[in-house]
Amino acid sequence: MKKRVVVGMSGGVDSSIAAALLQQQGCEVFGMTLVLAPESDLADETPGAESAARSAQAVCSALGIEWRLIEQRELFVERVIRPFYEEYTRGRTPNPCVVCNRCVKFPLLIEAAQVVGAEYVATGHYARVGRTGGRFVLRRGLDESKDQSYVLFGLDPAVLPSVLMPLGEQRKSDVRRLAAELDLPVQDRPASQDACFVPDGHYGGLHRLYADRMPQPGPIYNLDGNRIGEHKGVQLFTVGQRRGLGVSASAPLYVVEIDAARNALIVGPDSALDAGTLIARCPSWISIDPPQGPLRALIKIRYNHAGTMGTVSPLDKNTLRVDFDEPVRAITPGQACVFYDGDLVLGGAWIEGRA
Repeated sequence: MKKRVVVGMSGGVDSSIAAALLQQQGCEVFGMTLVLAPESDLADETPGAESAARSAQAVCSALGIEWRLIEQRELFVERVIRPFYEEYTRGRTPNPCVVCNRCVKFPLLIEAAQVVGAEYVATGHYARVGRTGGRFVLRRGLDESKDQSYVLFGLDPAVLPSVLMPLGEQRKSDVRRLAAELDLPVQDRPASQDACFVPDGHYGGLHRLYADRMPQPGPIYNLDGNRIGEHKGVQLFTVGQRRGLGVSASAPLYVVEIDAARNALIVGPDSALDAGTLIARCPSWISIDPPQGPLRALIKIRYNHAGTMGTVSPLDKNTLRVDFDEPVRAITPGQACVFYDGDLVLGGAWIEGRA
């Protein structure tokens, strides 16, 4: 009997090839496109929900598989967008993709699979699900330059047995080549954005829709506590940012800290961004049981961070201390730190700040 698989179809090349590969493996494939981003948030120059849906439908038609559309805009706003902007008002820099995968995308795909009687769900992520010692685990994608395991650490481990990621063993160049060989109508489609609901990465204009308050001007202080300028709103900045400060100095200045309580930015030289320890909260362990003592791991503090070796120590059930072997740059509250043992994703947690 053929495996029944629901594939999340974004309309892009990666999810399209994921569906094609599963079909080639003899699976009965169903294409499901999730429409999540509110229509008012889509820029005219950015491929929107309708364009993505048409593209996914065209691919499914070319492959001869069934296609369905699932619209859950309100759920996405409540679980992803609104918390995203609330975090910014607290002086933090969130990662919405991690939250979306755990709280929206995978739950919706699993629900859709149940409706059509499918045993599996699949996506076009560059990551791998495997088994170690009888346990399902998450691993990095083979193509390290495209690896997306960072944004998947927060998945409920219970869903892994029903998840397929066909691109985990592929390289991006091979995916593009296969799309051309199959003559799929997505081979030249641009890659999707990290934050799909923020056209061109311009967050400021959406605060009026989802944040409790609009950005307000406030003071900029140097490390000595002297006021040296004024910013246009702490929501518009992140730790490590240099542009947009509007402050003249003899050497470049960077945001070292965001003090949301005082609506203030603290800035300093590049060297002030280096730190060796952080505190993280709400850990999620996807491939191992929660550690009872110190754990050695390679630690990534943002999606494009290469990773630094360090020791992860549980302080209590919900709090971790992370000590790096070498200082890391721009520890950013609200971002995720993800822990690896080789290509095995151990888990991750949310950065609270420097220790």
